[in-house]
Amino acid sequence: MIQKRFQIFAVVLLACLLVNTAAFAGGGNRVGTSSGVQLLIPIGARYLAMGGAAAAFCEGVESIYWNPAGLAKMPTQANAMFSYTPWIADIGVSYGAVAVEMGNFGVMGASIKALNIGEIAVTTADQPDGTGEVFSPTFFTMSLSYAKQLTDQVAFGTNMNVISERLPRASATGVSIDAGIQYKNVGGLEGLLLGVVIKHIGPNMKYGGPGLYRQATNANSEVAVSHLKIEAGEFELPSQVEIALAYQTEVSDVGSVTASYLFQNNNFQHDQNTIGGEFNFKDLAFIRAGYTMGLDMDSDYDYIFGPSFGAGVHLKSGGVDFWIDYAFNQREYFDSGNIFSIKIGF
Repeated sequence: MIQKRFQIFAVVLLACLLVNTAAFAGGGNRVGTSSGVQLLIPIGARYLAMGGAAAAFCEGVESIYWNPAGLAKMPTQANAMFSYTPWIADIGVSYGAVAVEMGNFGVMGASIKALNIGEIAVTTADQPDGTGEVFSPTFFTMSLSYAKQLTDQVAFGTNMNVISERLPRASATGVSIDAGIQYKNVGGLEGLLLGVVIKHIGPNMKYGGPGLYRQATNANSEVAVSHLKIEAGEFELPSQVEIALAYQTEVSDVGSVTASYLFQNNNFQHDQNTIGGEFNFKDLAFIRAGYTMGLDMDSDYDYIFGPSFGAGVHLKSGGVDFWIDYAFNQREYFDSGNIFSIKIGF
């Protein structure tokens, strides 16, 4: 009876998320107008190599970004992960995460993603070519995660995210949540997996700080008046809904193959389809590939991200597991990305 209730809960949650998909329609008309865009930057080489089509089968600490439900499937008692991603426009993305299995309670995790944007020249209305000073923006996201295996077939997970964006004398802080489910052996078919996740749901973000205050002159008295504040606008977070199907099967005694499809609905950019695959050789070596395309193949919208591929190895030493992964992501207009990540299990 309890198992049946959990399965009904999963179906209801899936239906609610599908309703949200319709609510987010039309995101292609709002490209580049959201806040908290660092939430969209993917992490980890394993699933990046598969184009990001991971919501149905991701597992362990990497799932914090892709689908927190996968956090319930820890390959070891505790996981730690570190990755560095050279992003577009010479922005570097550093990421670290830990997760610990806590018995019947479930799995707890925490992560932080920080952007290295570099130095930007200070300009003013009087000195548009620069004052000679520079500043470095500070953008980061911290997450606290929880996941639990509800039944043998259903897992649930959620993230609470804190978003921080800081410039000289101005800053913005926001919060958001992610929630996802994973369903194993859909329809009784062994190896067929379903994943649904909704990401970045939260209130609008708004900048504030002393940098928004200006000094002006009273037109009548020509007396300087200070503390005139520029009222900053509010901007929505870049919410997403992802629905994915994957199929995993054993290949004799050689290993296993995973094929995955993901539909991503975006409220601030065009919707996307992604396909990805992974060959697992005896849990020792891995080969991966993926490709993302637009939902409307006749659209003239340009996707800057092309095909991706990568590889990984799983090593064991002294009771400690090591996963080392590499991904290559082709990009238009920007340098293509070489991404490395390492995961440690205890």
